[in-house]
Amino acid sequence: MRGQGLSTHLLKAVKVHVRANGGTAVEGYPEEPAEIGTSGTPDYMGLVPAFEHAGFHKVASLSNGRPVYRADLTE
Repeated sequence: MRGQGLSTHLLKAVKVHVRANGGTAVEGYPEEPAEIGTSGTPDYMGLVPAFEHAGFHKVASLSNGRPVYRADLTE
């Protein structure tokens, strides 16, 4: 399924589900594609391009450098 946009579709579905249940934002902590393998699999939370294609925007960085992406559902 790689390269077919499955992650993007799932992230979009998360936004729909959260909005339908009264949520106002969704946040995630994806990795840059070049960083895969340096952080290890246990904390894998997706890739930045999938989040961006699903309408998430970078809002901050964690102390370990991992980006914070958020989708505002009130727009």
